[in-house]
Amino acid sequence: MNSGRGALLFIALACVGATGCASYEERMRSARRAYYDGDLDRAVELLEEAADSPGVDRHVASLELGSALLTAGRYARATWEFEEADNRLEVLDYTSVPLEDLASFVLGGEMKDYRASPPERVLVNTLNMLAFLGLGDPEEAAVEARRLRILLDRTDVPEDELYANDFAWALAALTFEAAGDREEATDAWRVVPGSPLADRRLTAGALAEGERAGTVLVVVQRGKVPVRREAIYLFPVGDGLHTLHVPTLVPRASSFTGAQVAVDGAALGEVPTLFDLGAHTRQRFEREFTRLLAAAVIQAVPRTVLTESLREQAVAQADDEHKPAVEALAWIASFLLDLGLAQLTPTDTRSWSLLPEAFHARRLNLPPGEHRISVGLRGARTVDLPFDVTVEPGRLTLVHVATGPHEGWRPLPAARRRNLEGRPEAEKALEILEAAAWWREHIRP
Repeated sequence: MNSGRGALLFIALACVGATGCASYEERMRSARRAYYDGDLDRAVELLEEAADSPGVDRHVASLELGSALLTAGRYARATWEFEEADNRLEVLDYTSVPLEDLASFVLGGEMKDYRASPPERVLVNTLNMLAFLGLGDPEEAAVEARRLRILLDRTDVPEDELYANDFAWALAALTFEAAGDREEATDAWRVVPGSPLADRRLTAGALAEGERAGTVLVVVQRGKVPVRREAIYLFPVGDGLHTLHVPTLVPRASSFTGAQVAVDGAALGEVPTLFDLGAHTRQRFEREFTRLLAAAVIQAVPRTVLTESLREQAVAQADDEHKPAVEALAWIASFLLDLGLAQLTPTDTRSWSLLPEAFHARRLNLPPGEHRISVGLRGARTVDLPFDVTVEPGRLTLVHVATGPHEGWRPLPAARRRNLEGRPEAEKALEILEAAAWWREHIRP
């Protein structure tokens, strides 16, 4: 009796005391801090180290690096990073991948190369379009626009998601227009016919006789996209509650709620929101969450078998007099053991964290010549950013702003713990499990 109970308690306490490897958030903290505190050179340096390392973070670090380079105006290097990502990045769609694969890739620790979510994959080509437009190369930007259209055509994405990113479609249409590809531009504009980027009317000033306007595209990446953080849930499996470590989305506050634009001192009003990435990410995660819970149960099955077996052995070895006390202690010890084993396999919390909460864009059609474009960031505080541009007839000039370096770094909140016993999320996850082939083959033969 004493040996069984003692062994179980020893294992439980040893597992609770065990510590795992640093999370992605901890590994990227210095780079994120430098970026949000406005030290872009340091952020780029740290992200280059991560992207060039042989570890499993290199693919997601390359995405982060591309964002930092784009924000810093280092467009040529940004295009290289995004093209590399376009060639090697794989996609993992939580809403459709088999549960056993989801358990392996997302809930088995950060042990594999990063796989992007479908919205992240689309944004690789979208941001590369911006980088090429920043270089003044609409022809190469149009290549990225074609890649984007092919990606969307070949990806099994629900129609409501396929056309959700108005910014990507409108940017592709404007890019085709700038590259002189009228037929492709017309096709893309059909997807977003009411986009403010489709407006070809003269924005300000006047054209001389025979003069042709040029276009300034103002793009503002505002705020910080929600990021993944490990959350701890108590989930009813079998006869007891078991600890599940599941990624959750953590919102991040922004100092800014919008942006305004002025041309040569004349205020023109808001830069409209074309794509609320944060809202889209949250809506998508709501659909993913129950499948993540179900996958976490699959991942927890070996732990459940082990802890329940040890508990039963300890109780079986107890004499009648001590059996009630041993049962209570064995239950506590098995719970602690389950908790400790769960801590040894942290979830994958990697994500493209330097993306914005929202994309804002406005098209300015202006007479050729020198112009001052002023972008005003508005919210809890105000930041005014002036840009002196030369507008050429029939050509597009990019003015790109990311609010990230003006936001300031803030630490993420601690992981939360929640009991899902009797909750609808748990019931839905169990329904998904009952329908899963893996569950029927291994648990419900």
